[in-house]
This record gives sequence, C-alpha cells and structure tokens, in this order.
Amino acid sequence: MKRLFAYAAAMCIAGGMMSSSFGDDETPLVWNGPDGGAWNAAGELNWLSGETSVAWTDGAGASFGADTNVSLGGTVVVSNLTTEGALKLDGVVASTYEGFVPKNAPALVFPGITLADISGIWGEMGGASMSGGSRTFSAFGYHFFPKDGKATVQFQVYQGLIKCILVEFTDGEGGVYAKGIGTRYVNNSNVRTLGMDLVSANVASVVASGTGNVATSLSTAGYGVCQLKASVARVRFAGNAAFGGTVAASNVEVCVTAPVSQTWTQPVASVNGRIVAKGLSDATTETTYGLTGNQTGSASAWLTTTADNHVFTNMVLSRMTPVKATLKGNAIGISEQYTQSLPYHVKFNGESLTCQFQFLYGNYVKGVKVQFTQSGANVKAKWVKSFYHTVEKGAVLGEDMENVKVDSTSTDYTGYTVKNMTLRSVSVPSLTLNAANSCMDMLVDNAQIVFAGADSQPTGDLVARNGANVIWLASCGNGTGRLRLFESGSTLVPLENLKTETLATYVFDAATLYTPMLHPTVRDGRSYFNYLTLRNGARAIGNPLRCGGVENGLSMIYTSEGTNANLLASGVNLVNGTRTPTNTLTFVTTADLAVSGKIYDFVQGSDVLIGAQLIKKGAATLTLSGTNTFIGRLTVQAGTLALASDGALPATAPLTLTNTCTVTCGGVTNSTGALTLSGNATLALGDGAIAFADSSGEEWKAGATLTVTGDGPLPTQALRFGTTSAGLTGRQLKQITYNGEAVSLDAQGYLRHSGGLVIILL
Repeated sequence: MKRLFAYAAAMCIAGGMMSSSFGDDETPLVWNGPDGGAWNAAGELNWLSGETSVAWTDGAGASFGADTNVSLGGTVVVSNLTTEGALKLDGVVASTYEGFVPKNAPALVFPGITLADISGIWGEMGGASMSGGSRTFSAFGYHFFPKDGKATVQFQVYQGLIKCILVEFTDGEGGVYAKGIGTRYVNNSNVRTLGMDLVSANVASVVASGTGNVATSLSTAGYGVCQLKASVARVRFAGNAAFGGTVAASNVEVCVTAPVSQTWTQPVASVNGRIVAKGLSDATTETTYGLTGNQTGSASAWLTTTADNHVFTNMVLSRMTPVKATLKGNAIGISEQYTQSLPYHVKFNGESLTCQFQFLYGNYVKGVKVQFTQSGANVKAKWVKSFYHTVEKGAVLGEDMENVKVDSTSTDYTGYTVKNMTLRSVSVPSLTLNAANSCMDMLVDNAQIVFAGADSQPTGDLVARNGANVIWLASCGNGTGRLRLFESGSTLVPLENLKTETLATYVFDAATLYTPMLHPTVRDGRSYFNYLTLRNGARAIGNPLRCGGVENGLSMIYTSEGTNANLLASGVNLVNGTRTPTNTLTFVTTADLAVSGKIYDFVQGSDVLIGAQLIKKGAATLTLSGTNTFIGRLTVQAGTLALASDGALPATAPLTLTNTCTVTCGGVTNSTGALTLSGNATLALGDGAIAFADSSGEEWKAGATLTVTGDGPLPTQALRFGTTSAGLTGRQLKQITYNGEAVSLDAQGYLRHSGGLVIILL
C-alpha cells in the first residue's frame, strides 16, 4: 500500500502539477479501486476496468485491510475510504531554501509553487541571541493559514524561554517569497507550550521586537530562520472516510471537500500538518432538501409548535434558502386541504431564520410563519403563527403580514400549518470529530465542522472563513494561548461549556459568536471567553458570555476594532475570585462597541461576591444599553462612554473618570455609585438625568476638571451627588463647571448654578 500511494504522488508531480498549483481546481491523480487491485507489482496502471484509467465517480470505494503507511509527495484524491487498521500518512519534503530569510527585501524561497500548495513549513532557527552559539535549532512554522496570497508564520523554539521569529510569506512571480518582520519571546520560564500565539495580547510576559532584531546570520543579534522546508503533501477525501484505527498525518494536510456529512470516531494526530474542511468554490452547486410526508396525514404529522424535530441534516443555517412548502388546515378552503406556497420575508438575525410561506386563494392571502434554528450539524423547523388577510381590504401577496393590520390571526395549528418544506443550501462538507485529537491546526473554509468529543478540537489554531460554521458539542481544553479566528461571515456555536479554554483568544472578523445554551442557575451561555476581539461589524449574540474565573487577579480583554462598529448583544457574566485582588475586564475600543446585553456578576452557592473591575480604554465609543447590575468599579480611561438605557449604570458600582474621557447621558435616567475624578473629563447631560452616590469621600485629583455640558440652563434635577448638600466637598465643587459656569449643590444634592436664581427670558 505504501508503494501504491508513493507512485500516485510521483504521477502527480510527473504530470506537471509541481509547476502550478495543487489546489482544488487542478486534476490530480485519483486512485479508484479496492485495496491493491488497482496496481500491479511493477507499480504500473492496472485499472479494474481494464488497462484504461477511469475517472473517479461518487460511490467508488477504497479499502485498506490492515495498518497502512502511505508516503505522499503531492495531492491524492480518494473517495469513500475505509481502513481496518491504523493509517499513517507521511509527507515528503518538496522544496527547500537553505539561506537565512532576509528582513527587508523578500527572497524567493519556494520556486514553482504557491502558498495554497503548502501543507506545512519548518526550518532551523539561529542568531546571536539563540543559545548554543553558532548552532541552529529545528523550528516548526506555527499559525500557517494563507489568505489572499499572504501568510504570517511564527517559528518557535524553547530554550529556557519561548523564542520566536515572525516571517511573512507572499505569493509572487515564480513562487513564494519570504522576509523576517519581527521577533517575540516569552519573558517567563514557566510558559513552555510551543505554538502559542505570541502575536495576540493574551499571553503574559510576551516581549515584542521589530525588524532590528531579525537575525540574518548566526552572528547577527536577534533570531532568524534558515534552511526552510515546505511540504506539499495533501490527501483530499472527496467522499466519506471511515477509519478502523488511529490516523497519523506527518507533514500532510488532510482535506475534506465532499459535500457530504461524515463522522470520524478515531483519533487524528497531525504533526506538522493540519485538518481542513473546505467547500468547493462553485456557488451554483445546490441541493434541495424536502420535508416529506403524507399530504392528507393527521395534524400531528404536520409542523406545529411542539413538533420541532423536523430536521434538515448537514445544513448551515446562514447559507440556506427556503424554496417552498405545502400548507394545509381546516380553514384553508381547498378540498384537498393543502396547497403549495412560496416563502416571503426571509430574515436571518444570526440566531434564527424566519420566513412567511404565503399563497393567494380567492379573496384571501393565507400564510404561515416558520422559524429555523441550528441544532448541531442540522437545522430544525418550528411553526410560529398562522394568518390571513382579505384582498378587498388591501391584502397583497408577499406583504409582510406581521407589520400590517390583519383581519384575524389563527393561532391554532389546525387552522393552517406546513409540511413538505423544501430548503436549498450550498452543498458544503460537514465533518464531525468524536475522538480526542492532537492536530496542529484546523481550517474550516466554506464548510462545517462539529467538535463532538472531549478534546476533539485542535491543540493548535482554528481558523474559520467564508461563511463556515463551527459547533462545539462537548467540553474542550488544550486551548491555552491558541487562536480561534472566525472571518468572512463564519459562525461559532458553542453548545457546551468551553470551561478549560479561558486563555484562548477568540477573534471574530465580520463574523458571529452565537451562544444559544442557557445555564439553569446562573443564566448565561455556559462558555468562557476571556480574550475576545470583535472586528469589522462582528456580533456576539445569544446568552451572556462567561468571563473571568475563580482565580484572583485575572485580566480579561475585550477588544473592538476595525472599520465598522461591533455589537455585544449577548451580555457578560463576570466570574470573580472570592478574595482580593479582584479580576478585571478591559474594553479596548478603537472601533465603536455597543453592549446591549446585561453585564452582571456571577453568583453561585456561598461565594462571597467581590465584583470584577471594568475598564474602558480606546478613543472610540462604548455604548451601554442593557440593564446592568455589576458591583465592581467602572473606570473610563479614554474615549466616550454612552449611556443608552435606564439602568445602564448599576445602582452601586462606583465610577472613575480620567484622561479627557467623556460620558454622554442621552435621554435616559441612571443612578449609580460614587464618582472619582482622576483626570479632566466631560459629562454631557442631554435630556436625561444621572445621580451619583455621595462622593465627598472620594479622592479627586487636584487640578482635574469635570466639564458638564448641556443645552440651555442647568435642569433642576439632571445631575445629583448624594441626597444632601454635603454630597461633594467644597474643593470638589470648584472642580466642576456647567457650560463654563460655577456650580453648587442644593439641599437635596442636585447640581445648580452657584449664582442662585436664574432668570430665563422667553
């Protein structure tokens, strides 16, 4: 068997594939036939259909009867593979670059191929800052995920500390180019896990250096990489794969591309390689799924509010389109009691998709609203409501029946309901992993992957892009310092507690985090997200994210960045230690962030509630529109804090303003804890009101000013400190102005002009 695949790889190279791309658009050699019968002892073609090579067809099978070792030097495509024993895949090094990678002008390192051809990169690290003097050390290239002809790779070794050289690879004329762009090291000898993402901010004690620390020889200060090697080995499963034993892929990319749903129950180990689930780029490849049934069957066989187990298998909710449905019911008015209808007002909000199936019958527009939700690798459908509207009163087929006046609405499923729904979806691979895997990296591209077993996620990075769907069905771990990157409309759906990945970095770039699970006691989404980045219009929706941990002194970071505002609609449940120092969640906003969900403190059992600290950094606006109840201090260090709801500020949480920040009150009313002024700040009142607790005991920085602004004279009950005139000290009052004028407190603690009576001329 080893000879069989080695010959297949050689045929790929001999056929000219090395001069172009090993990507999905090529036509690599396909092995077709059971066991070794496709080849004779001399390694010559001996196809089962005679001496003529036949093309692969869906359903053709390949079977290995025992433990098998396979050598791969190119791309091999197999279909419906089965193995009775273990399968070992060994990639052959196809290209080597001997010299040190430069730090300025890129050098051609891998001629004749593109980044898309490469399944793994490794080399030797050296430089005067490496231990051992004039020797080099083997280093694997971590975080290799090419996109748009570019990839930034981290070569790392451990020498008492983790040391790293960042290399930028780009596609260019004649092949792949590379240059060193910077170095990193972890200034903590206790951090020893190679492969951690040293570019992300969640790894403690990471020291970053620029191109000046890129070594280009053994004697140059800093770190560098030489003797680069690349593997172009790839095995692509264009059908199901069932393994009878473990799968070990060394320097090989294992790629699933067939638009079928499959489950791998055996462990997969990928050393210097990765697993890829990739949908083919042809957007016209569609499959229609029908919900079949007897059109004259009993009511219980039709879609109802309780019968939500109508499942469309292997479908990504964000990609599907309702096509048609059969309507029936006692009030349909047609003798056959059913009719075909078309979908109108299809709406997808990231959590669910709804549509209205409507048809025109006589003087009536009749319809049913149906809701679809993601359930693991499948989509479920649920009846929501029925309706009709008379034509003579203005009804139009296709009108949004929820937003117009209707004569009557039937809420009984026997009035109208649906059956035989047809959905259309782009056919994409769906791969379910059940075993505990040790895979360097995983890439989900225009596909779906389901982590169904404990520790089935990669020990390295996970990247999802192009509308990919990632579902977690089991608790996971081994994610410390790893990157989980979701791009281009992809979605993460955790359906179990991500309790052991508190130090993993989750980045959503124009993508969605949906947390549908609900913890019965603490009422959150059950999953920890301590390092979260929302970028370019990303959304976090569903139930609240759990943030923090039972340890004390944790520092969590939520970042909002990019060109478009981001949304945190799920809210946050702050898990605090039971002793000081407390945990801290920092919102870093270089792009506007709207937090419409509730921020509150985790309380369970007899825990002593201390309250996590919240910090707002960055020049952009953080908008709070939920009803928040956290008790820890909120510190605004930069930018704008916008209050967009009553209760946006908790009743007792103290507030600190500093560094020329701004708070806008809008038209809402808030009562909160004491105010501390640690730098110049602005408070824009708007039409609302804000009441602070007695702040006379708080330390206000000498010389700092609180500039209160508003339209016209100061409203009599717009801004309050405590409930008496002693709510601020005399020195504190001198630090406040309203539209440039001095202020004082009245007997109830309300801010007023210090001049007393103000005459308004109308």
